[in-house]
Amino acid sequence: MSTLTERSFQSSIIRDQLNGSSVAFAVDGWSFLDHDKEWVVSGWSGFSNVRGDSARMVSLEEGSEHYFQRPDAGYVRMDSAAGSLTGFAGRFALNKQKGNVYVNAAFGFVDPKFDVNDLGFMWRTDMINAHVVAGYQWTEPGRFTHNAYLYFATYRTYDYGGYPTWIGYFATTGITFPNYYSISGYFADNPQTYNDFETRGGPRMLNLPGWETDWQFQSDDRQTWILSGEVHSLKYRTGDWDLYFAPGVTFKLGGNLSLTFQPGYDRTISGAQYVDAFVDPLDVSTYGTRYVFGTMDQRTVSGTIRVDWAFTPQLTLQMYLQPLLSAGRFYQMRELAKPASYDFNVYGQNGSTIAESDGTYYVDPDGSGPAQPFSFPDPNFNFKSLRGDAVLRWEFLPGSTMYLVWTQNRSNSDFPGDLAFYRDFRSLLSTKGDNVFMIKVSYWFNP
Repeated sequence: MSTLTERSFQSSIIRDQLNGSSVAFAVDGWSFLDHDKEWVVSGWSGFSNVRGDSARMVSLEEGSEHYFQRPDAGYVRMDSAAGSLTGFAGRFALNKQKGNVYVNAAFGFVDPKFDVNDLGFMWRTDMINAHVVAGYQWTEPGRFTHNAYLYFATYRTYDYGGYPTWIGYFATTGITFPNYYSISGYFADNPQTYNDFETRGGPRMLNLPGWETDWQFQSDDRQTWILSGEVHSLKYRTGDWDLYFAPGVTFKLGGNLSLTFQPGYDRTISGAQYVDAFVDPLDVSTYGTRYVFGTMDQRTVSGTIRVDWAFTPQLTLQMYLQPLLSAGRFYQMRELAKPASYDFNVYGQNGSTIAESDGTYYVDPDGSGPAQPFSFPDPNFNFKSLRGDAVLRWEFLPGSTMYLVWTQNRSNSDFPGDLAFYRDFRSLLSTKGDNVFMIKVSYWFNP
């Protein structure tokens, strides 16, 4: 597969914001290793090339997908005169496709200069990773199970400098019982690694060890009432922890109407949430920049409401509504003390000062010392949104269809740092929404 983007600009402002051209090419394939086609190797490999003026290339190099400006990443460097970036990526896998014994292994890489965001989606580069999975599958119904599986895995990711950025040991299992109730879940243990992206282009930090687990349940989906639920939890020595649970219920009336409601609640503590960075040539311990973090306490209430209604085989209605209320409060503001660590200098201690007034923090990192004071807005937030879609589909002739679509989106950020369900929900409902109406008609010509 090959893709090409070419742009012509009339404005220099747009020229600095978009690539002038982007080319991507990739091949994929597979090959069976035995006559019974039980073992198969598969993979893909590709390259990308993006071009633009020097200002655009600098912006791309400094973007969150690349962060070439990292001061302790000697294998990449900023090039202010660059007119293009060319990178490579690929992934190769071995899979056992038959039998009760399950085996899967893969190896992949993404070059720091790889970029396909003009015609695809890519959230980060600079990684070499691999995993191995082995386990057993019970596929024949028995006295206690209809089917089940148990897998164990290990995975590792490194950057191109050889630093481990993610390591884990993983176990997952799932059981469907004879009554078609099912439960599945996993547990992961993650040892200490490094984080190349937490400082948003600054030096790497440590990821301290921790664990996470997730479990899901569902009753028999052939019945009128279907119950479901999910619980997720994690805890790391960084102070990070999370607890999320989401019960759900689905009601089916005959074969033509289905109603689903799944609320969710999430409580997250982030031990060191990035706030901002401030240049200070006197702070040589972190390459002349102070990287400010805070502990974030975030609460989120969400929900999913879905309606699927088939009036006739030719006329259907689908509706989807997703409310979200999320608020985060920051405290214990501090700065990274040294690279490749999880050590911090807490503001208000050891001679430093911090004060908050009218939604702004004022910091002097060394009190009466030579370092210059700085300030930043209070990062507390309260984000509320309501997104909804309704799609009426009418197949007026075989193969010919009309769609009527209504999409609404409303949001506001009142009351930062504080979550109060009824107050925030009323505030959200009183917010003016953006409405989009669309009509699509497809006609099938059958000579």
